[in-house]
Amino acid sequence: MAMNEITDGLPAFLGTQMPYPQCLTALTQSAVNDAAERYLATLRELSADAKHVTDKMPHNFKHLGMIALLFPAARVIHCKAQPDRQLLVDLHL
Repeated sequence: MAMNEITDGLPAFLGTQMPYPQCLTALTQSAVNDAAERYLATLRELSADAKHVTDKMPHNFKHLGMIALLFPAARVIHCKAQPDRQLLVDLHL
């Protein structure tokens, strides 16, 4: 489950008509815990024994506040890459 899937589904999960991020006013600690666990469960499916995870989805910068709520101890590293070189990385060449 990607971070944008969590944020896209958050209004329905919270039972509100308010879109994200306005729906965060209805967020409870229980909902935070559940969303974090759903994200971690997805990661465990990918690699149950991974010690560290790097989520390089380009839209994650829009969700830094949500990431901080879900994972207060998470470290965020901002990297800038040249687009032509990033394409090679993404294609695994």
